[in-house]
Amino acid sequence: MSSGTTVEPNDDQITGYFGIGIVKPKHDANVGTLWRSAWQLGAGFIFTVATRFKYEASDTTQAHKQLPLFKYDEWGDFAQNSPHGAVWVAIEMGGTPLQDF
Repeated sequence: MSSGTTVEPNDDQITGYFGIGIVKPKHDANVGTLWRSAWQLGAGFIFTVATRFKYEASDTTQAHKQLPLFKYDEWGDFAQNSPHGAVWVAIEMGGTPLQDF
C-alpha cells in the first residue's frame, strides 16, 4: 500500500536505468506494444507477470533485439527478483496519464 510519498532523485541518482512491465495483459499484442514503447522511452528492460507471451508483429521496431524481457509467473516472483534498490511505480488504466505523471 502506498504511503503517498514522493521520491525525488538525489544528485547521485541522476544516472541509472528503469524498466517497464505489464501484469496480466489481456492480449499478446500489448506486450509487443510495451516493448516498442519501452524502447522509445529509453528503458533498460521490460518484464511481464502472469503472461503467456510469444513474439508478435506489434513490436514494429524489433526492440526485442535491444531490450531484455524478464518473465515472471506471479507477482511474488517479480518482487523477489526485482533489481536491488529499485523504486516501484505502478500506473493503472484510468489513472494519471503518463505524460502528466
